[in-house]
Amino acid sequence: MNLAPIGITTYSRIKHLTKTVNSLRSNTLAKDSELYIFLDAPREGDEDKVETVREYIYTIDGFKKVHIIEREKNDLMQNFLLGMQQLLDKHGKAIFMEDDNVVSNDFLEFMNEGLDFYENDKKIIAINGFNVPVLEDKYPKGYEFDYYLSKFFCAAGFATWGDRGILEMVMYNDGYNDLIRDKKLYKKIKVKHPGLISELKRIQEGTLDAGDFKITYNMIKNDMYVLKPIKSKVNNIGHDGSGVHCEASEKFSNQNTSNKKIIFCSNALYDRALDKVWRGFFDKKDPLLMRIKRKINKFISK
Repeated sequence: MNLAPIGITTYSRIKHLTKTVNSLRSNTLAKDSELYIFLDAPREGDEDKVETVREYIYTIDGFKKVHIIEREKNDLMQNFLLGMQQLLDKHGKAIFMEDDNVVSNDFLEFMNEGLDFYENDKKIIAINGFNVPVLEDKYPKGYEFDYYLSKFFCAAGFATWGDRGILEMVMYNDGYNDLIRDKKLYKKIKVKHPGLISELKRIQEGTLDAGDFKITYNMIKNDMYVLKPIKSKVNNIGHDGSGVHCEASEKFSNQNTSNKKIIFCSNALYDRALDKVWRGFFDKKDPLLMRIKRKINKFISK
């Protein structure tokens, strides 16, 4: 198997990054995989925290080779986009992670086997490692596979190929204009993901830069999919208030990863009911007390 390189974008969260790297290193394919660490430059006041991360990443071992790329200017999105472009241009495929993605022991196996199996199916644009922590009985009865096709993209641990155009999707900001000009497309998005319309408007206005939403829009528009495991291969530990895009939430506190072997097959089809489980999880609000605590923490941090 020609293993895909792994790219991790990081900044100042040493505890999160350490847990993420340790989980990756527990994978049997780690010793044969190349790891790329993309370290963003510090903003004023963050120099010491970033330096702590910098010192740590030069001690990482347990992989075939570790590459360190340090950015000269602070830019969260550029650190991610340039990292993606570098790996996809060089290797044609890659696994991408953020520094708060603690993975299962077979995460790399799942990613690489998925990349190999669906390499020539251009309707599949990525392999997602994360799924929401919900009970299995919320999925349709009789569903026989350990993974499913989804129209909702998630960047928390994913793999893709260089010819799927994900970079172009992330940089496309005119989705809302498309909807205004095309009534059929507007209806299509509204049926599949009604909440996406307001997010696309915010993206176009410049008040939001969310790659997940942009990719999801392109998937729905062009009838494309990602793969998601029924039982998550990624525990997203960034919902503790430390992340840029992830607010503190108790929804993810019981997330566990699964080491169950996933067998890929050509019979897996899109089932909208499965995506409803995903969307319903995010549509459900946190308890009132949690939302109050979050507002207080935001006020204190200003």
